[in-house]
Amino acid sequence: MDDHSSLDFPTTSALDAYVVQEEIRGPIHGHWLACYAIERSRGFHAYGKLCRDRPVSVWDTPSAFLKISLGPRPTADAALDAIATAIEARLQRRLGNQAIPAPPPAD
Repeated sequence: MDDHSSLDFPTTSALDAYVVQEEIRGPIHGHWLACYAIERSRGFHAYGKLCRDRPVSVWDTPSAFLKISLGPRPTADAALDAIATAIEARLQRRLGNQAIPAPPPAD
């Protein structure tokens, strides 16, 4: 889901939190980030899964190989942006800071 709008999802009872935004970002150095943000009492937290292939949804990620979480941030967008920045930095370190060619433009 590439929609950046706020969505109303059921409560995650174990966390007592609501998913307020979810999105798939990418490609990021040839990978896809399936991420979502939840609102907690102290701000927004983002959770993400880095995938080799574009996932069907944030929840259906069979090619995921790395999970990450960050928070709190003042907004859901800020939390998702922070997680994308962290993933990009981690991939850059894994690639040894070598130059990475930009992906070809979408048709």
